[in-house]
Amino acid sequence: MTPAERYAAKLAQEWRRWSMDDKQRTQAIADLLRQVNAELQTAILSAANAQGTLTIQQMEQIRAQIDGSMGRFRAGYSAVMESQLTGAAQASLWAQNEAWAVYAPQIASPIPTSIVTDVVAQMRMREFNKLNLSDRIWRLDQGTRSLLERDILAQITEGSSAAKMAKRIEQYLLPGREVPRGEVPSAAYSNQPKSVSYNAYRLARTEINQTWHQVRNRVDEVLAEEDIVLGTRWVLSPQHTQRMLSATKGKRSRDICDDWAARMPGTAILKGQPAVSTAAEQRMLAKLQKYGIDPRGVYLPGKAPTDHPNGLCHTESVLIPREVLMERYGVRL
Repeated sequence: MTPAERYAAKLAQEWRRWSMDDKQRTQAIADLLRQVNAELQTAILSAANAQGTLTIQQMEQIRAQIDGSMGRFRAGYSAVMESQLTGAAQASLWAQNEAWAVYAPQIASPIPTSIVTDVVAQMRMREFNKLNLSDRIWRLDQGTRSLLERDILAQITEGSSAAKMAKRIEQYLLPGREVPRGEVPSAAYSNQPKSVSYNAYRLARTEINQTWHQVRNRVDEVLAEEDIVLGTRWVLSPQHTQRMLSATKGKRSRDICDDWAARMPGTAILKGQPAVSTAAEQRMLAKLQKYGIDPRGVYLPGKAPTDHPNGLCHTESVLIPREVLMERYGVRL
């Protein structure tokens, strides 16, 4: 392997290790959801009458408990996200420094540590569907309140027992217990969404992973200014094809990630890809060809597509040959 290939391999290794080991990162969210579940179960069981059921009049009491529990969840979730975004940015920068030591140990890394605080601030304000992170946490909070209220009210109307209601909310709040579509009370939903725990984890994983990728983008932009990085390559996860086959029950093995990885510089802009200058991509393509580098899936530095939610693909820096860098810095190999 060339030094540039070892650099890319080191980054890929650190990304796989970090992205696949998220149990600790999601544990705090699981604890928050369990707390909401416990508080609501206690409130429902305490409100039960002699027949073990609840009345419509008691719904206000339950609604007040939902408001209190979800208020604490939202505050706790926001704090967890702030901590995890910082952790992701620091981990991504650490991986970059480790990879740089493989590529050019004789030269100090030109990447400033201020990238961490800059990217975390950027992620707080990053918009998705015109909603920044705070807005999306608010939407998760409000959607959960509405879901719980409507489902509990529907069960009260249908005469369900308090014990059944208390047990049922576990399927919304606790990890891995999503409510089966057929079990949703008819008055609550006709099209049941994913569970609260799924949505909470999905939002967290998406933002945390994007923080890692945004640090990578900023690194490539900085190194491009030093004429060290030629472009940013989109790299498929080793599990990508298998995950696609599993998710579609064998019907489909490709998605937009495959198109991103196969795109040639200077060709049509793909969905999810930032708008870029065709002329700039053509100049980049000429440099890649000059050094004999495969141009497939290479984008302008820091301008690779944004991965989809729960994605495991990543990007890698396309570097100039190390001997070119060493000659520029006057370092003898």
